[in-house]
Amino acid sequence: MALPPWLRAARAPLTIALIAAVLIWNLIFDLFLGQAERQYLWRKAVYALGEGHDVTLDGTIADGVRDGAWAASGWTLMVIASILLAAWLGYRAGRRAS
Repeated sequence: MALPPWLRAARAPLTIALIAAVLIWNLIFDLFLGQAERQYLWRKAVYALGEGHDVTLDGTIADGVRDGAWAASGWTLMVIASILLAAWLGYRAGRRAS
């Protein structure tokens, strides 16, 4: 059974979007977790100097996970939408040209 032309044309952009989504989400999420770890160490050092209040690793990482998941999801959605929009516009322009 042959695939419709629009589905054949969409396979490559969908594959690229899926791969980009996984990579971008993991990258952004990892950046936020790394920042949460650094913030924890910084706040612990400030507390040790008597300049701030005590923090827990669980609380700091929980904030990093929450913020990282939101940021990673937002950036991933924006990139996927851009890839799919470019593919759709290219497909439309190609159909008009032929």
